Amino acid sequence: MAGFVHVPAPEPSSLCHRREGVGETARFDGCPAGGREDEPPLLPCHPGCGPLAVLESAVAARAVREREHAITRRALDLAEHAVRGGAAWAKPFGLPPPSPAVAKAWWDRLAVVAAYQDRWGTTTLSILGEVNGIRSFQQAAHRARAQRAGQEAARLAGRHRRPQPRPRAA
Repeated sequence: MAGFVHVPAPEPSSLCHRREGVGETARFDGCPAGGREDEPPLLPCHPGCGPLAVLESAVAARAVREREHAITRRALDLAEHAVRGGAAWAKPFGLPPPSPAVAKAWWDRLAVVAAYQDRWGTTTLSILGEVNGIRSFQQAAHRARAQRAGQEAARLAGRHRRPQPRPRAA
C-alpha cells in the first residue's frame, strides 16, 4: 500500500495507570493492560484510570459536596418552616437561643430531627414516630441520631429536664 506508513499499536502496558494520589500514577497489576510507571497513560481502560482520573475525581467530589449542601439546606428549611409555622413537633424544642453560635448549633440539631421526619415520613403525634413503626436497622440508627439531636436541641434552648436524683436505699 503506497503512501501508508504502518504505525505499531502501543504496548498494552502503556495504556493503563492507576491514580494512587492526586496527579500520581503507579503500576496497577490488576489492570488487563499491565500498567507502567514510566509513561503517561494513553487511554483509560477502566474507571479511575487515565489522564482524566484526577479531573473525574474532582468533579465527583464537587458533586458530592453540592448534594450534601442541598440535603443540609433542605433539612434546615424544613426545621425553620416548622418552628416559624408553629408545628407541633417543633414546640418542645422552644425558640432559637439568643446567642448566634448557640442558635446555629440549635438549628443544626433541629435540622437532623426534620431530616429524619422527612426521610422516614413520620406522621404520628410523636416527634420521631412510634418505636414499633421502625422498619429497618438504618431507620433505627437514624432515629437514634435524631433523638440525640433533639435532646441536644432542647438542652441548648434551656428546655431539657435534669435527671432527678434517685433516693438512696436506707
